[in-house]
Amino acid sequence: MKKCLYTLLLACFFFVMVASASYPMFHYDVQRTGNVSGNAPITNQLLWSSDITDGCVAASPIISDGKVFISNWMAVWYGGVDALYCLNETTGEILWTNSLGGSGGASTAAISGDKLFVGSYTGDLYGINASTGATLWNTTIEHSPAAWCGVGSSPVVYGSNIYVTTYSKGNTNASLNNGTLHVLDFDGNYLWNVSAGDNYHYSSPAIADGNVFFSGNLTNNHSLFCVNISTHNILWRFNTTDNTQVKSSPAIWNDTVFFASTDRLYAVNASTGTELWNNSFSCGMSTPALAYGNVFIGSNPNGNLSCFNASTGNNVWNFPANGKIDSSPLIANNTVYFGTNTASGTVYALNVTDGSLRWSYTLSPPSGSSYNIMSSPAVSSGTVFIGADFAGILAFSPSGANITSFTMESTSSTKGHSFTARLNITTSEDAVSGWYAVVVSGVNADGRSIAGIGTVYLSSNDTVNRMPMLIPVPSLAETGEYKLYAVIHRLNNYPHVLMDREGPVNVTVS
Repeated sequence: MKKCLYTLLLACFFFVMVASASYPMFHYDVQRTGNVSGNAPITNQLLWSSDITDGCVAASPIISDGKVFISNWMAVWYGGVDALYCLNETTGEILWTNSLGGSGGASTAAISGDKLFVGSYTGDLYGINASTGATLWNTTIEHSPAAWCGVGSSPVVYGSNIYVTTYSKGNTNASLNNGTLHVLDFDGNYLWNVSAGDNYHYSSPAIADGNVFFSGNLTNNHSLFCVNISTHNILWRFNTTDNTQVKSSPAIWNDTVFFASTDRLYAVNASTGTELWNNSFSCGMSTPALAYGNVFIGSNPNGNLSCFNASTGNNVWNFPANGKIDSSPLIANNTVYFGTNTASGTVYALNVTDGSLRWSYTLSPPSGSSYNIMSSPAVSSGTVFIGADFAGILAFSPSGANITSFTMESTSSTKGHSFTARLNITTSEDAVSGWYAVVVSGVNADGRSIAGIGTVYLSSNDTVNRMPMLIPVPSLAETGEYKLYAVIHRLNNYPHVLMDREGPVNVTVS
C-alpha cells in the first residue's frame, strides 16, 4: 500500500540513489569536449551539499565507482583542512582525505581503475589509491610553485601514461620546468617531456589522434603546440594574435582544436595548425565545450556564456550571467551547465539551442564571505556536481516527480470547513526513492492565503492516482475567490527546491 501522510506537519524521510556512472577527468574525456550523453537535471533540485566548507575550490569534481573526488586549498588559513577529498556520490559523506603534502591543491584529478592522479599546491604530482586514499607515489614537477596554484594543470590519462603541464619560468630547473609538458607512467616513472615556455597555470593538455595539445610561450610568443606522442616532436605551433596568453585548455572535435586566449577564441586545424577562424572574445580560464556542431564558452570579465558555430565561428547566442565565468561549461541532456566566479556564485542551466534559462541556483554567503565558483561541473547518473569556495560541493539531482492532474472535489466551501483536492503524481525512471512534500495553496485578490500540506513516499517509475489533499479554510478567512496551485518537492529540500507545479484552479470561499 502507498504510504501517505496528510497533515500540516512534515514527516521524517528516507532516500536512496540510482546506480553510479563515471566522469574520469577534467572536461570528461581526453579531447576535453565536456560533452556527456545521458540524463541531467532540468530543475535546481539540490540533492546534497558537502561539509567541505573551508577554503577555495578551484578544482572540479570527477566521479568513479560511486565516489566523488575533489581538492581544496587555503582552508588552513580559516581553520579548515586542505586536501584531496573522497565523498560518497549518493550522500556527500566524506570517505577519506589525502593532504597532498599538507596544502591540498587546485588541480582536477584524473582516474584510471583504482589509481588517482592529481597535482598539488606544493608542486608535486601524486598517484593515490582511489579506494583508501593512500599515497602510492609523488614526484616534484613544478619547482617554483606560484602563490595561487602549485600544479594547477589537470592531468589527462591516455593509454597507460599521464600527461600534465607546469607553468613556471626563470628558474634553475628550466630544462624540466619551463612551461613543460610532463609524461609519466602510472607508477610515477618519468618518461619524457617537452618544454615550451611558461603557460597559464590552470591550462591543461588535451589529446587526439596520437597527438597532445598544450599551450606555451617559447621565445616569448604565446602559442598552442601540437606534439606527436610517439616521436615527442613538435608537429606545429600556432602563435596567438597580438601575442596574448592562451588561457583555456584546448578542446578537440572533428580535426579542429578550439581554445581561447586573453582576447580571442580560435579554431585551428588539428592536423596542420592552420587557423580556420577567430573571434574577439575575453577569456579568464573557461575551456570550450563542444556539442551539436557548436562551441560553448564563458567569458571573463563580462560574464556571457556564448555559443558559436564550430564550422564558421558565427555567434549563435549569448546569455548574460550574474558575473564573470571561469567555470568550463558542461553539456548534458541538451543543457549547458556552468557557474559564476562572483561573491554570490550561481550555477546556471541553459537550453543548448537558444541559450534560454532552464534554471539557476544562487548561493547566499554570510556577511564578509564569498561563495565564488571557479570549479567546473561534472555529471554522473543524472546528477550534476560542482564546487564552490567556502560552500563545498553541490550535487543537483534529476527532477523525478511530476503532478499530472490537479482537480478539486468541489470548487466552493465555507469558512471553518475545507476543500479537498485530488492529485495524480508520476515519477520518472531516475527518480529518487523517498518522501516527497506536496502543497496545495493559493491567495485571493488581497493576498490572503489558504494552504494544505501532505507527504507521500514515492519510488522510481511510480504512479499515485487521486491522492487526497485537505485544504482547511480558517473560520476567519476572507470570503471570495482564491487561485490554488499544487506543487511537489523532495522532502529534504522543502521548501527551497521546486520539482513541479500545476494550476491554477479557482475556488470560492463563502
